[in-house]
Amino acid sequence: MYNLLIAFAAGLLVTIAVRLAGLPLLAGVIPGVLIFVGAYILLARRVAEKLKALVSTAQKELQSISSPREQAPKVAKAVKILEQGLQYDRWQIMVASQVHGQIGILHYMTKDYAAAEPHLTQASSRDAMSQAMLGALHYQ
Repeated sequence: MYNLLIAFAAGLLVTIAVRLAGLPLLAGVIPGVLIFVGAYILLARRVAEKLKALVSTAQKELQSISSPREQAPKVAKAVKILEQGLQYDRWQIMVASQVHGQIGILHYMTKDYAAAEPHLTQASSRDAMSQAMLGALHYQ
């Protein structure tokens, strides 16, 4: 959400600056909209890169599982890593639902259904995998 507000403020600032320069309002709206869209894309990509790094670290942790005995601590560590992505919830729209979906999927895959259900219910309805796992939980 902060990204959206920052981008809107940047676009509004450009629009006002052009208007104060003596040009018509329409002459300021067009660059203002372009700045809004460009700033939002750049800010959203910044958050996406940070989330991508967290997911990559969690994947490396999960790929290093070599025995069933290591599974529980490695999955717990991967969940902790993914939970760090929840701090970007206020910055970008739908980040929390994506992170909750990934955490729920991890718990479901390790057959920890009690821990998976709250995360899967908070997942995005657009995430087909998490919704399928939630449906399977409710079917049982």
